[in-house]
Parts: sequence; C-alpha cells; structure tokens
Amino acid sequence: MSQKNSLKEKLIREIEKLPEDRFDSIYQILHCLRITFTKKERPQKKAFSDKFIRTFGNWKDKRATAQIMADIYD
Repeated sequence: MSQKNSLKEKLIREIEKLPEDRFDSIYQILHCLRITFTKKERPQKKAFSDKFIRTFGNWKDKRATAQIMADIYD
C-alpha cells in the first residue's frame, strides 16, 4: 500500500470514529481545507506592483524633456 493510500485510510478511520451528528460540521471543515490547500496562490498586490515597477527604467533620448513631453501629450 502506498503512503498516500495509507494516509487516506488513516483519515477515513479517524472520520469514522467521530459522532455522526457532527458529520455536517466535519464536512464543512474538510471542504474548507481542501479549497485552501488547492487554491492557486495569487500574487499579492504589493508584490505584483513591485514587480511591475521594476520593469520601468530610464532611457537615453537626444530630445529635450519638453519635446518628449509634447510627444507624449500628442
């Protein structure tokens, strides 16, 4: 028997030892755990913002600042 199946069997045995009138609550808990453990982690906003900002950089341009700004506004 694989370790995965062994752990699954242990979990099932533990659940079977619990009072049946609590199965609904136990199901709710297990369901929340499954969702939490299988949810793909989304990057936090700050981490995403920092990563995005690092893509910015300065560049060399022979035009004057005023000319660059005029081009941007156009």
